[in-house]
Amino acid sequence: MQLHKQALEKREKSLDEGHPDIASSMHDIARIYEERGQFKQAEKLHDEALKLKMLRLDKLNPFVANSRHSVAEMCAHRANYKEAKRLHEENLQLRKECLGNWHPDVAESMQALANVLRMLGQYDKAYEYYSR
Repeated sequence: MQLHKQALEKREKSLDEGHPDIASSMHDIARIYEERGQFKQAEKLHDEALKLKMLRLDKLNPFVANSRHSVAEMCAHRANYKEAKRLHEENLQLRKECLGNWHPDVAESMQALANVLRMLGQYDKAYEYYSR
């Protein structure tokens, strides 16, 4: 983790404010927080990374979609399934637009949406996404 934090500090000092590489470092650190079960810290960094990416990148950029996915997953982890559903539905459409229907990231979004639908008790809808 310390090396990732050092990389983030160096990027923040050497790159323009809001540079997507800064967001990438934040994302890396957030993943480590997730693995450690420190979800509040992870969620905060995922949110910040998404905001930074949205400043500089098109909303159809795959890197933006990856950050949106992480934010939605944090909502699901907190059992905020309605918000996670909304974010996953939105992200699924964005990923389809920028990557096409058959990209692995689209499949990841479909599975994540199906998981949330299942948690909401919407089993028929969940099955539709699981079986595509």
